[in-house]
This record gives sequence, C-alpha cells and structure tokens, in this order.
Amino acid sequence: VAPLILMLMTPYVTVSEDFDWMFAEFIMPQGVQWGYVTAVGIFATISQLLMTKAYELTKAGIVGTISYSNIVFAVVIGIMLGDPIPDIWTVLGIILVILSGLLVALPKGLK
Repeated sequence: VAPLILMLMTPYVTVSEDFDWMFAEFIMPQGVQWGYVTAVGIFATISQLLMTKAYELTKAGIVGTISYSNIVFAVVIGIMLGDPIPDIWTVLGIILVILSGLLVALPKGLK
C-alpha cells in the first residue's frame, strides 16, 4: 500500500479509537460539579491571560522554556487523578523535551 494512501486513510480508520469519548452519553453536571467546571474555566482563562502577558514582557524563548513545565504538571496531576505512572521511555522523553527547552534558553555565551 502506498504511503500516501496510508497517511490519508489513518485519521478516518482510527477516529473511533481517538474520539470514542465524543460518542459517550452526555451527563449534565449536577450540584458541586458546576463549581468544578466553572473553576476550570476561570483558571484556564487566567492562565492564558498570564501567559500572554509573559510573552509581552519578556523574551519568547524564556517563556517557552518555562511553559515546558506544563508537561511535568500534567503528569503529576494525571497520576493524582488515577492515570498510571509513566514508564521509563515516557520519563526519558519528558526529560529530553525539558532539557532541549533549557538549552534553547541558554545565553549564547554558555552554549
């Protein structure tokens, strides 16, 4: 099979695996869950506003490097919410991404 055909077909064949959550029954939040949904929206908005302000006030390379900490926080929060602990390859990948970001942020004289 030609690589182009595989590339074009894959999104349509795997859509049921990738987006299975879209086909689940919707359950309206109840009671305190509305507070959680609202809090997520508020914190996400504040986070985006502060990130935009950071890009305005300092060099993009520095802000971009600091934003790699999102990976670490996502893993930690995921584990707290019941996700499995990442395997060694995932941890090594996270470390490589963070180290690459730090190397980009180093001043030219230190590289």
